[in-house]
Amino acid sequence: MQLNPDELIRIQNLKVVFPLDEGTVQALDGVNLSIKRGRVLGVVGESGCGKSITARSILRIIPDPGKIEEGEIWLRTKYGTADGSEQVINLAQIDPASDLMRQIRWGEISMVFQEPMTSFSAYHTLGDQISEALLMHRDVSRKEALRLTIEMLERVGIPNASTRVHQYPHEFSGGMRQRAMIAMALICNPSLLIADEPTTSLDVTIQAQMLDLMQNLRLDFGSSIMFITHNLGVIAQIADEVSIMYLGKVVEHGSVMDIFHDPKHPYTIDLLNAIPKITGQKKDRLVAIEGNIPSPFERVKGCPFHPRCSRIIQGICEAQVPPKVDFGNGHLASCHLYSD
Repeated sequence: MQLNPDELIRIQNLKVVFPLDEGTVQALDGVNLSIKRGRVLGVVGESGCGKSITARSILRIIPDPGKIEEGEIWLRTKYGTADGSEQVINLAQIDPASDLMRQIRWGEISMVFQEPMTSFSAYHTLGDQISEALLMHRDVSRKEALRLTIEMLERVGIPNASTRVHQYPHEFSGGMRQRAMIAMALICNPSLLIADEPTTSLDVTIQAQMLDLMQNLRLDFGSSIMFITHNLGVIAQIADEVSIMYLGKVVEHGSVMDIFHDPKHPYTIDLLNAIPKITGQKKDRLVAIEGNIPSPFERVKGCPFHPRCSRIIQGICEAQVPPKVDFGNGHLASCHLYSD
C-alpha cells in the first residue's frame, strides 16, 4: 500500500461490529478518513455516531466484544524495521497485544481521553504515570525520565512542576489534569495525537487555553492531530479539515472553509443551523434537528440520515445508498441531492 507523501494515516472502508445478545451493533459502517502530516483533522457528529470507536480502532483498544469486521488502517511508521526507516503497515491486521502494537501505541500514536480523572490511576503519582511511557518507549534511566517529565509538565503550563510531579490526580483541578494528560500523550513525541473531546468538561476560558496549548505544541512537535468533538465552534478554531460523521459513516469531508461556508450534506447544514447566533433575537427559538438517532440495533436502509432529513427525495433516499460526490479541492459529500 502506498500513501501520498503528505499522508500519515489512511482509513479505508472500516467496519466495526459489537455482537451482543440483543443483536449486532454496527458501530462503524465503511469509514474512510485520511490524516496528513502536521495537520489537524476535526471529526464531528452527535453522540453515538462512531467518533470514539474510530479513534479506538486506530489504537486497537476496541472494548469487548467489539471487533474490526472489515477495512484497513494504513499507518506510516518507523517501528517494525531493523534500521528505523519508515514503512507503511495495516494496523487492522496487527494483533492488539503484540509487541509491535505496544510500540506504536503511545510511541507513534497517543490519545488524550475525554475525562482524565478516570484515565489516570488514582494509586500512582502523575510523575510515575507519565514517566512510565518514556521508560517503555525510550532508552532512558528513571532519573532522566523524571527530568523529561518535569520539563513536559512545565511546557503544558503546570506551575511548580518539580513539586507537583509527585502529586496524585485528585490533587489537580480538571484543567490541570487535562494538561497533565496532554503532557503524557506528547512525552514520547508521537506522530499522531488523538484528542477525544478533551475540552468537554472544561469551562470556556480553560477551553480556549487548552486549544491554544494544543496548537502551540503541534507546531513545536510537528504532530498530526485527530480532534474529536461535537462542538463546531472548537473545530472552527483548531482544525484544518473536517469530517462529519453520522451513524458510523463519514457523510461529508472538506476543509474548514468548505464545511462552514459551503456545506453540502443536509446533516452538516442542520448542525450549523443549530448553533446559536450572536445576532439572533431573544425571542428566536433554537433550531433543532428533528427526530432521533435510530436504535443501535436498527440498520437504516438507503441514506442513514433520511428519516430526519428535511430535503428527502421520496423513493430514492430511503432505498439507495447515496454516492460520494466530489465538489473539488477534497470536498466530498454522500447525498442524492447532487447525484445524477
